[in-house]
Amino acid sequence: CLSMLQELFAKYGMKVIGVRDIKAFGKILANSVTSKQDPSIKTECLALLGEIYKQKSETIWNAFGEISEKVRDMLEKKFKQIDIENPKHVEVSQKKSAQENISIQPVPK
Repeated sequence: CLSMLQELFAKYGMKVIGVRDIKAFGKILANSVTSKQDPSIKTECLALLGEIYKQKSETIWNAFGEISEKVRDMLEKKFKQIDIENPKHVEVSQKKSAQENISIQPVPK
């Protein structure tokens, strides 16, 4: 099921997944770490959150709310791997951040 969501997200973006969903996926990941569920759940959840990260960049962290340090470390490792594999993603993320910082600057009178 998570792999199907990943495919849908890759194709349609945030049209199919909302902020609440991202938070829920964070909880699913946390539960997969602490319980003895099928290990593929953790793998698929990380892949889905990685796909979301490719589009949302650092803003994804706002959607999670509070997450454990163990889950945060796992996500940071996954996101760094994405940045290494996709150097253009880092460039786009930096440009978006710069544009966001510029857009919130007060306009001089």
